[in-house]
Amino acid sequence: MLNTSWRFFIRAVFQHRAYTLLNVLGLAVGLAVTLLVTLYLKAELTYDEHYPDSDRIYRLTSQFYFENEQNHYAWTGLGLAPLLQEETDAIQQFVRIGRAGDNVLLKTSTQAFYEDEIFYADTTYFELFPAKFIQGDAQSAFNSSNNIILTESLAWTLFGEEDPMGQTIRTNNNQFKVSGVIEDLPENSHIRFKALLPAFVSDIPREKLIESLWAASTYTYIMLKPNRKVNEVEVAFQTLHDRHMVSVARAINSDYDIKTEALTSIHYSSTADYDLPKGKTSYLYVFSGVGLLILCLAMINYINLSTARASGRAKEIGMRKVLGSTRRDLIWQLILESVLLTFIALFLSVIMAEIITQTSFFEQLIQKDLSLNILADPWLIYGGILVTFVVGAISGVYPAFCLSKIPVAKALKGSYKTGSRSKKLRSFLVGTQFTISISVVVLALLMAGQMEFMSDRYLGFNKEDIILVPVQDTSLQGDIPNLLDEIQSQSKVISATIAKNTPGGVVGRTLMSNMADGATAKREAVDFMHVGYNYFETMEMEFVQGGDFRLDKHTDSTTSIVVNEKLVEFYGFDDPIGSRLHWGLKESSGLPMSAEIVGVIKDVNISSLHSEVKPMVFFNFNKDDGMGSLHIRVESENLKGALAQIEEVWNQYNVGRPFEFSFLDKTLAELYAEDRRQTRLISTFTLVTILISSLGLLGLTSYTTQQRYKEIGVRKVLGASAKQIVGLLFKDVAVLVTIAVLISIPLSYLAYQSWVSNFAYLAPMHWSVFFITGIFAVTIAYTMVSLHSLKAAKTNPVHSLKYE
Repeated sequence: MLNTSWRFFIRAVFQHRAYTLLNVLGLAVGLAVTLLVTLYLKAELTYDEHYPDSDRIYRLTSQFYFENEQNHYAWTGLGLAPLLQEETDAIQQFVRIGRAGDNVLLKTSTQAFYEDEIFYADTTYFELFPAKFIQGDAQSAFNSSNNIILTESLAWTLFGEEDPMGQTIRTNNNQFKVSGVIEDLPENSHIRFKALLPAFVSDIPREKLIESLWAASTYTYIMLKPNRKVNEVEVAFQTLHDRHMVSVARAINSDYDIKTEALTSIHYSSTADYDLPKGKTSYLYVFSGVGLLILCLAMINYINLSTARASGRAKEIGMRKVLGSTRRDLIWQLILESVLLTFIALFLSVIMAEIITQTSFFEQLIQKDLSLNILADPWLIYGGILVTFVVGAISGVYPAFCLSKIPVAKALKGSYKTGSRSKKLRSFLVGTQFTISISVVVLALLMAGQMEFMSDRYLGFNKEDIILVPVQDTSLQGDIPNLLDEIQSQSKVISATIAKNTPGGVVGRTLMSNMADGATAKREAVDFMHVGYNYFETMEMEFVQGGDFRLDKHTDSTTSIVVNEKLVEFYGFDDPIGSRLHWGLKESSGLPMSAEIVGVIKDVNISSLHSEVKPMVFFNFNKDDGMGSLHIRVESENLKGALAQIEEVWNQYNVGRPFEFSFLDKTLAELYAEDRRQTRLISTFTLVTILISSLGLLGLTSYTTQQRYKEIGVRKVLGASAKQIVGLLFKDVAVLVTIAVLISIPLSYLAYQSWVSNFAYLAPMHWSVFFITGIFAVTIAYTMVSLHSLKAAKTNPVHSLKYE
């Protein structure tokens, strides 16, 4: 029996080669996409799970309460973890981590360049986050405060084939010795660095630790002892708070609390500001949803084509019934055929996925190094087999029941035709395919429109033609005014200034009040930036009141500030010029620091357009603010010449320091890199949905045309033209496409609304997108129908009617 069934399967495959090929190709494409989506989701949803004790590691974050406002920060005070460890024995170990700064100068004997991903940490770092050491070991790597640990890629960049161990690396003010080289961190680690420096290696006085509790400045991680609960830490904090923080909280009419975040949930679940790069779950939903829809399209293709060619296998089914096969035998046989075809499709899909993951296009598209190593991953093996069985069974169950009930008499006579119920099912399935495809196309177009809107939106300043040059050498501090004067005197430079912060980067945040004291004072946590004289002119920010800092550009005074309209609105200043804002405490007197508002600028989007404009204060940059970046506006038509002039001046002041630069508009574009990646992915999937739908429609149209071959011949004899016959065959498809367009409108709109919920500013909705997509769908459908119906319409009717 099994041998007979196998021969029937082989015969059916080769007898209907075209339909089998379309079925297998459609399933293979759907399974390949599912496999790629699975690889992507596996990488995304397993963030930080590779650490051995990830289930016992938590991050502590800060929750500040300012009157009726709450602010959640990823940073905590330097003293929080050690003081908490004194309060509870539930904490086995802790580590504090921070960024060493942007554009840190790394200099060896042969080269020098700037690097962003330099972190510092407690010497306990590798106890919580073990890494594989290629050279050195975790025990000795941090035995000196002047040691530095490199990742494999940075060690190769700095030293090539030369042994990096013991080599000296100089930074702006220090020099370090390479004490270890580790493998590059996995891409699904939310903490990613290229070099790690030891920090907090000396004992800090307890009084300083207590004072730091209100100053959030580092990322803090704790590891619990086995079988201990994180709420024990939260209870211990309340004791710590009541002992050391409550008096300050009452004095400033504010409060502070901590939150605990499981390590494996940080990347997608944390809501903290000033965090390391995070993912967005809504993007995963859209991505996985589209991948699932593509698999559904492939399954629909199989069901559609299998039921469509039911009459073609009628004689086979009838003969097998005569030879003794029961309906149950036929059902199992047909489902088995479906599963076997799906396994063939799985084999092809693995080959497709392997080829795709090796292409540079896919790597650029996904921006992840995904590799398909099925044999090394049991989940992929068992999951692939399970999905194949499920897809094969679901795809084959209806065709099996449909074919197995064909009457023997009609089957052997050759008079069996698929009924109206089968036709309605095929119409429903084709309509579903078009609905899914049109929805995905519309979603891709709307997403692209939003990204174009983000690129073109005016931010309140002119981001074009601004060159950013990092200044990280403290020896240059005294020469910055002269350096700026020299650069601004160049013929191709329009204006130049310096700022500690850049638009799109991290800005400061502090609690400000409109009064020095008193119950009527209004407090607000506001963003702030340190910018140089002439900053607003260089950035082409518009003043609505007042003007630039009222001081000479070579002074370092902070007695005057510039604010934005949002801050004026919050504090309710009728005449903001001359009003004062207060913050912090002076170390010398213990009184609040204050400054006078000398200018109000129009609201500007300093950060990403994912968030709305916030109250902002601009302090005048001075030598105590550390280093920053030169902001230089140049003539756009003389960009190369301007860069040459700037580099020449730079080399006069920075002997031995590399000249590196970036463009502000490119820096701001990086804020939406993840959004653009998602848009490209959906656009690519759009092409796949169109391909699968076209394959299904092509196969269905081919079979439908054959079913109506004699009817077409009769109509030709009665005088019907080829155009009329094509129109006749296309009529039913046109109705389905129209219905699909109407249904896809709310579906794609809801999916789009979910995606844009991450943006504070939305592009206007262009409803013409739905109309254009509908026309495109009709065109595709008409093309698919015409490919076969035109051939039949032009065939001599003698060939189709010669046996009648």
